[in-house]
Amino acid sequence: MKRKTIFVKFNVLHIVGLGAVSWEVTLAARVDSFHETPTGEQEPPPVKAIKPLPPSIGPGRKKCGGRRHRKMKEHLGMTQLRAEANQMKKTLQHQNKTYSGTTTAHNRKQISGTASSVTFTPLQVPIPLSSASDQVSSPQYEFGYSSDSSRDNILPFAIKRQIDTSLGGLILNNQFLQIVTRLQSPHVYGFGENNYNTLKHNVQEKRSWEIFARDQGTNWDTNSNHYGTQSFYLVMEQLMNSNEAPSGRMHGILLLNSNAMDYSVDRTPSVSIRTIGGILDFFAFLDPTPEQVVQQYTWLVGRSILPFYCSFGFQLSRWGYSNLGHMQNIVKRNRDAGIPLDVQYADIDYMEAAKDFTIDPINYKGLKEYFAQLNREGVRTIIILDPGTIDDQTRYTPTIEGMREDVFVKSDDGQTPIKGSCWPGDVFFPG
Repeated sequence: MKRKTIFVKFNVLHIVGLGAVSWEVTLAARVDSFHETPTGEQEPPPVKAIKPLPPSIGPGRKKCGGRRHRKMKEHLGMTQLRAEANQMKKTLQHQNKTYSGTTTAHNRKQISGTASSVTFTPLQVPIPLSSASDQVSSPQYEFGYSSDSSRDNILPFAIKRQIDTSLGGLILNNQFLQIVTRLQSPHVYGFGENNYNTLKHNVQEKRSWEIFARDQGTNWDTNSNHYGTQSFYLVMEQLMNSNEAPSGRMHGILLLNSNAMDYSVDRTPSVSIRTIGGILDFFAFLDPTPEQVVQQYTWLVGRSILPFYCSFGFQLSRWGYSNLGHMQNIVKRNRDAGIPLDVQYADIDYMEAAKDFTIDPINYKGLKEYFAQLNREGVRTIIILDPGTIDDQTRYTPTIEGMREDVFVKSDDGQTPIKGSCWPGDVFFPG
């Protein structure tokens, strides 16, 4: 690979997408694993002929091992690579998920860690992003990379104004991609969704955090991952190896990747990000204040809708109202105590056998009339609906009509609706 430095201009809002080491780059370390057609379809690996071992021509050599062998592995970086791979396996093994799919062809040039001859190929889900056509004449950064032939699979690169990844470079292995980045200060924020004691990450605490969406309630006893995934972080800038206070300037980095990830921070200070596949698509946000960096990030990925005014008020929401009378007593008790009430929720307790679009005719008889009364008193009401309809194709109208209208999410054959499990039992998922 030839040594090369790339200069790229910023788009509007000083946002740039860095498809790391893309644009006319060939990764020699991955050539032997690429078995794809131009359309992204997998080709089977070639059949390897089994060859007999040659006969011994002399006395056996002394077994390699011990201190010399260990030192050689450390010199070649194998010990650290194996440790990182084991750490990745450890932090992801409890997910109990199955990843499958096919690679997709992209018109953007990005690093792919999933194009391989094996059948396990996590899918990189395409995510629509905002884009800008205008360019500025004075970009705030310089992006450069080089090939270090002395270290296999390690490809260092740097983004200058303040981001330097020469600490650990880039590792691309089958189902294991890692990048280690030196941070400008220990003042780093972001990532999620996990439980943290503080918004600022503790770089003195060496631990890994998972980034993978799962239906897991909050539990402060663990650092387990929850509903959201945000592979985006912000870091305060200051001179390297300086005891001076941070400048107040910040930058943000987004790794856009739909596969399971984990990350860790280190006292160097540095951040290590690992993923089991997909592409490495980086975005750098350099406008200096935290507010501007977050504005750039939300401009790219999309901004939240403006919430209803009542959502900022006092709300009662819980699972466990055994019947309508129980809910009415809770509302009355709060009002008697002088506690305002703006929104009242009804969880799955109100349903008949936990089925969507039903009301328990015994325990929640009169719910419609009671909610109408609360609405007249200025209280908004919300009922829960789960994203799954029960597998009852003889009596349950929503599933019967859904099958007729062909609205359910399909399995990989494109024909059979995917069946999952939720509160009422086996369910289908509307698309």
